[in-house]
Amino acid sequence: MAKVYPLLLAILYSLLFATAKGQSPLTDSLEAYYRQYEKKEITAKGYLRQAGRLLDKQFAQGVLFEREDLIRILEPYKKIAWSADSLNAFRINYYINLSNNANYANREGESVYFLEKAEKEVNTHYGQRSLMVAGRKCNTYWDKHAYQKVIDTYEECVDYLNEFPTLISNKDINMNIAASYINVINPAIASYAHLRDTAKVESTLKLAENIHQALIAVIKPQHQNTLTINFYQNHLYFHKYFTLLHKRQESYDTLEKMSAALFNSEHASDAIIGNLLPILYTAKADFFLHYEINDSAAYYIDKLKGDAVDFGQHYYTINRLEANLWANKGQYRKAYEIAMSAAHHIDSIQGVLVNDIDQMLYAHTASEESRALLIEAEKKEKERNVWVAVIAALALVCFLSLYLYMRAKSLKTRQLVSRLNQEANLQVAVLEEIRTTIRTEEQQKLAQDLHDNLAGTLAAIKNNITYMYDGLLTPSQQENIQIISALLDRAYQQTRTKSHHMSEESIIRQEEAYIEHLHKLMRTALPSNRYETHIAIDKDVFAGTSIDLRINMLRVIQEILTNIIKHAYAQKVNMAIYKEVDLLYIHIENDGRTFDPDKITTAKTFGLNSIRERLKSMKGTMDMASKGIGTEITICVPI
Repeated sequence: MAKVYPLLLAILYSLLFATAKGQSPLTDSLEAYYRQYEKKEITAKGYLRQAGRLLDKQFAQGVLFEREDLIRILEPYKKIAWSADSLNAFRINYYINLSNNANYANREGESVYFLEKAEKEVNTHYGQRSLMVAGRKCNTYWDKHAYQKVIDTYEECVDYLNEFPTLISNKDINMNIAASYINVINPAIASYAHLRDTAKVESTLKLAENIHQALIAVIKPQHQNTLTINFYQNHLYFHKYFTLLHKRQESYDTLEKMSAALFNSEHASDAIIGNLLPILYTAKADFFLHYEINDSAAYYIDKLKGDAVDFGQHYYTINRLEANLWANKGQYRKAYEIAMSAAHHIDSIQGVLVNDIDQMLYAHTASEESRALLIEAEKKEKERNVWVAVIAALALVCFLSLYLYMRAKSLKTRQLVSRLNQEANLQVAVLEEIRTTIRTEEQQKLAQDLHDNLAGTLAAIKNNITYMYDGLLTPSQQENIQIISALLDRAYQQTRTKSHHMSEESIIRQEEAYIEHLHKLMRTALPSNRYETHIAIDKDVFAGTSIDLRINMLRVIQEILTNIIKHAYAQKVNMAIYKEVDLLYIHIENDGRTFDPDKITTAKTFGLNSIRERLKSMKGTMDMASKGIGTEITICVPI
């Protein structure tokens, strides 16, 4: 059914474009007509009409095209149709032809896609809603026996169809759009009949009658649409009486009315009769087979075989009817073979599942057409795109250059800031050490003064009082002298104790401050979120060491930690500081990359040279060893 309706679309839109039989092969003839158009021997409309007639003839002969080939063949047609708004009707025809070609080839999704394009042109030209897509979907679903999908599609349009009688009577709708009601209602009634829904069949028939009567009242009898809608209106009743109710006489009468509508019209064209005859012959063959009138059924099957058009469902229908005919005759083996042939044909047709109509092929067609449009646009804008690419490339080079410059500048700035921070931190540590040393020296001087001056003075006063005690003193005076002597003795002892305590406390505080500087340096250089660190420092290890030695050791440790950060890529760092006799040891180890001892010994890097020079000034030594994993450094300095 769906393979006949595309040709019906062309008939229903006959007010938009004329149809007739062409005489030449499509491509050669189109080129010939286009040359005539270029020479102004025919008008734009003349060329478009001739091209439409030639394409109709190709379809009638069963000639189909690949989508890309047909689009290429119709490029001149499209160029002319879109050259003026007055040619809008031919734009509709352009998309209908692409849709019909796809539908005949069973590419239903592609067919729907192009019909949607045609509907947009109809809306642009007439400002009215079309039923082309709904009709195509209904007939496609019908061919696939998806009766519920037919009904769902019909019910989406039923409110609009209920308006048709009023719109037609008031002439508020284009008559070709109005006549397309049959494309939706015919498969809908057939589906209701197959599902045995009598109430829906009756209500839908009533709606179809109302639309039919309104159309007959306004369309001229000689109009081609009159023949088409009269034929299909009787076909609706065939679904009711034959498919649903199985009423033999009423079914036969309906077939006769269909024949009368087709053959008794003075205005029927050969093209319309040729399009509708397969529907009439199929209905009659089904009727006679059902009632086992085999000779009549065979007659109409032979009529269908005489139709040269091969649109998939056509030969499936012939095979189905022949299988039933042989079954009626008791030739079940023959019937089985022909039924298998019918199944083969229908399997090849249904390569695209009905559920994918709106998703797979539709989306693919949209993508392919978009790709074709992109290719065309690229050809027109190639030069501009080259310039855009050149400008973009130059802009990118400039941006990258600026980015690299700013990055290098930022890196240099960060390095400078880092060095300044390190130097500042070290200077702060040095100043803190100097301040601590000064405070310690002042405290020791004060302790020395207390011990040497104040304690000595107190001792002298006590001795003088002792001498006075031997003189002539009264008992009262002697007692006072004894009390004063005891107080002086206690003050002397306290002064000596305090002076010794102050001296020891200053030394301890100085050492604690220095050790805190070492811990702070370790934490700053090796943060806990990146390194696992451990530091062990023996008690009183720096006791008696000079400030110069402490500052030099601080700088040596800082340089070693810097090398670990830059070169070792370690995760664990341990440091131990201890004293043996008169030697101070600093032992640092890490689990980072190993090195070649020979290269390290002769290396003349700034960091290592700085360490060697400082140790040389203190008569110290440095030993470096690379073990299986990591490095060990031992510093030895005499104190």
